[in-house]
Amino acid sequence: MIPTSPRPFVFVLMPFDKTFADTYQLGIKAACEAAGAYCERVDEQVFTGNILARIINQIAKADIVVADMSDREPNVFYETGYAHALGKTVLLLTRRSEDIPFDLRQYPHIVYADSLVYLRDELQRKIRFFLDNPKASPVGGAWSLQVFQAGRPLQKGDRLRGRVTHSGFLSVVIEVHNPTPRPFHGQNTVVALMYEGPLMREVHSKDRSVELPDARFVTTLPHLPSLQPDEWAAYRFDLKTVRGRFEVGESFPVTLRFYTAMGPIDLSLTLEAESRLRPDDDSEDA
Repeated sequence: MIPTSPRPFVFVLMPFDKTFADTYQLGIKAACEAAGAYCERVDEQVFTGNILARIINQIAKADIVVADMSDREPNVFYETGYAHALGKTVLLLTRRSEDIPFDLRQYPHIVYADSLVYLRDELQRKIRFFLDNPKASPVGGAWSLQVFQAGRPLQKGDRLRGRVTHSGFLSVVIEVHNPTPRPFHGQNTVVALMYEGPLMREVHSKDRSVELPDARFVTTLPHLPSLQPDEWAAYRFDLKTVRGRFEVGESFPVTLRFYTAMGPIDLSLTLEAESRLRPDDDSEDA
């Protein structure tokens, strides 16, 4: 069966000098093709009008932006900054580490020197990862954290699993990961769970539950801590029901929300009640 959905689009920012022809064709383009995406530079496209307007338009449309910092090309720096401002997933390359400008040294680069094979293989791996995990932006943008449950990245529409305890509570644990090379300052971010009845939060002194005008409820936990590069943190919601206890197999629509300085980040999920992993696994005693 011939696939009908369009392939992901990678837009490439790099010097147009002919010395970069092999880098583009044998390294970048080959990596995109191997990862299941297609890529273009603006000089390959046929269009009318202003070239900068075209580049801005293509950055906005791209699923991933690849930017080569080699030779410190000012146009590439400008366009890369615009892509970052849009919150795009931007993969950075350079022939020489000394070409990385100061403001971008906090972000990982593929330093490929003269090895196009290394560039192709590393770029293919990164493109494939970010196509499979679209929430995992390597450079931040509006949101730079990854959200997991039991080692599984959570995406929109996924199941969020909760364990039913002896007392009939539903214990829900998520993990938050900072994949970036810079610290994440959590004092401006709050994690919350939004839901409709019959779910209720077992109220603790630091938790806040509010009924919203649309008849939903939102429960917020304390602010996220600061997370160092590659650091993880776990968060637990202990839910109860107005009926007294949860039953295994029940499911409810919920939204995992992160209140950030850039606005709320939502994940619409289905919360599913599962049996406990071990007879002594009781979240009230944890």
